Amino acid sequence: MESERQAERIPEGPSEKDLSNKLPSDPEELTKVFEKKLEALENMVKLFKSDVSKIPIPISPSSSINASPEK
Repeated sequence: MESERQAERIPEGPSEKDLSNKLPSDPEELTKVFEKKLEALENMVKLFKSDVSKIPIPISPSSSINASPEK
């Protein structure tokens, strides 16, 4: 029964992840791809930083934050 199910399956093509990981062999083209991905990564970091700065951090009187190191 299991073999029947496997026979009915349609073979899948390469996934989107597989396609996105193929890098060009030309050094100039590779540099362009790298710079594009680096720029996207820098934009993500900026978004994370702006989102984190919007998170309110409540400070309650019961929490003690010592500015001086403990002895």
